[in-house]
Amino acid sequence: MKTLTTSGTVDHATAHDAGSDLLRALFANSRDALVTVDAAGVITFATPAVASLLGFDSVALVGESVFDFMHPDDVEAAVDLFVRRLEFDGPDQGKAARLRNSSGHWTSVLATAALLPDARIGACAITLTPTGGDADDDRELSLQRRIVVAEYVNRLGADLMASSDSVAVIDRVEDALREVALLAGAEAAAVYIERHETRVVELVSEWQTSTTSGTMLTDLPRFERCVETLLSRHIAIDDLAELPSGHRDRCLTEMAEPDEPTALLAAPFSSGDQRGALVLLRTRRGPGWWESDSELVRGTANLVARALLTTWSDALLTLTYQLGPVGFSIRSFDGRFVDCNQRYLDLYGITREQAATISLFDVLLPEYHEPVLDLYEQVIAGELSRFVIEAEVFRGDGSRMWVRTNVVPMSVPGTTERYALTAIEDITEIQRQRIELEFAASHDPLTGVANRAAMCRAIERTAASTGELPGLMMIDLDEFKSVNDSHGHAAGDHVLQTVATRITDALRESDMVARLGGDEFAVVAPGLTVDNVGDLVARIRQSVSRPIEFDDITLTQTMSIGVAFGRDGRDLADLLVKADRALYLAKSDGRNCHRTFVSTTDPAST
Repeated sequence: MKTLTTSGTVDHATAHDAGSDLLRALFANSRDALVTVDAAGVITFATPAVASLLGFDSVALVGESVFDFMHPDDVEAAVDLFVRRLEFDGPDQGKAARLRNSSGHWTSVLATAALLPDARIGACAITLTPTGGDADDDRELSLQRRIVVAEYVNRLGADLMASSDSVAVIDRVEDALREVALLAGAEAAAVYIERHETRVVELVSEWQTSTTSGTMLTDLPRFERCVETLLSRHIAIDDLAELPSGHRDRCLTEMAEPDEPTALLAAPFSSGDQRGALVLLRTRRGPGWWESDSELVRGTANLVARALLTTWSDALLTLTYQLGPVGFSIRSFDGRFVDCNQRYLDLYGITREQAATISLFDVLLPEYHEPVLDLYEQVIAGELSRFVIEAEVFRGDGSRMWVRTNVVPMSVPGTTERYALTAIEDITEIQRQRIELEFAASHDPLTGVANRAAMCRAIERTAASTGELPGLMMIDLDEFKSVNDSHGHAAGDHVLQTVATRITDALRESDMVARLGGDEFAVVAPGLTVDNVGDLVARIRQSVSRPIEFDDITLTQTMSIGVAFGRDGRDLADLLVKADRALYLAKSDGRNCHRTFVSTTDPAST
């Protein structure tokens, strides 16, 4: 088994003594399978969820190498990525891996790493997310990776924009090749430019791992038939050797490493009147390229193109300001309009004349006025050199968009007046993906109502704000299994969706419905009392009992309901137990009824 050694290895006993108590307190109830490792990959802590995922005792894992649990075919690539990850303090879109479980079989996971600030705890925290092929899990992982890619591309764009000179730009491009290769799991990355005058392809910058054999990407011109293909279209191929003989990109097989699988990912770009390409290669076996990898390469290639454009001529800086993807405006600190570029006008959907009459506070939503004004005052006072804020703004037609706004003070030679240079980027899509991901994490995918975790948070929020627990109804659909058995799961899903909608329609504004799984629902009802429970239950039962039409059949669904009042629960767990006991009694009493927990002894009927 391959091992990883480093001069910076943390003393495990010291790390365990210093951090284990803190980690146990932070993650004792975590549902995430997470391990912390030192700089050599030795586990310093594991959450209880790791035991559920792999079957090993989480305490016993401490002191073991994380690489000893990996599939032999994955270890070499994993070690290489881990070493690079320790050198990169940035986002991680995750890598697929196979881990040995206690039964001796392999569990597929997505491993996402984050650097830790205290070496006594460990060097890195690795979250293990199962990838069992469930469509909802795959969708959530895809969203997470796309958000990481979007955040990285935005960060790289800001870094390249802030580079002081052409040398700093090229240095940042070289760093970006290493970072992009790390995020995509590649072993080599390179940027090429075809010089317009000579049609000669030149290597601008390249990076490859220390263990990579051969020159790989450093001598692209020798693959003459490949050049035009790489410069003309996006390419994502998991193994060049497997391209069929009639494939349009068959010429790229020249780049395949002998006797090794060679995966290629490339994105062309234009920089002025010159063409270029960003190319990644990987020769280790593993999962194919993700769609987020393609987005990463395309986004980075476009940024590299613009960065190179600004380094070749001072005149091109004007083009970047006027035609670049970032909206710029220049105003005096008292709000007087000085200038803006076309992208700024396009983003807001306004004319230059309108821009001259609109202040920042005309486009900002009211809730951002005070914090932004405070930041401006700090910049004017010299307490801040710049500030960045994400906010929602009005466009010229009254619609809204989310922007990331970067404000930097600037001065102009020949005058003592200072101006504010504002750069804005449209992040509406990123914000939409964040909201979609947050919704997916708190809602049932079939019915659209809240899930168990969201229900528990709602109960705890109510208790914290009012000082008492809300009422809780546990609802079980009577004989629901017969619907699936007789009419199929499509009919069962339709019934669940209809019931969720009808319960929601019957609730008060302050109530919330959640699906706990299967045919079990719950209603969180703040202020529920003996006096009003009957009316609420009656509305729910009446709403749900109406016939449900599905295709050419009519279904009727009844419910058993267990009720617990907030006053009878000591805490969340106790409230759930008492509502469950009341539900059990309702089912024992013949179903299609409701029973209320009586705090003196046992549940009793109302």
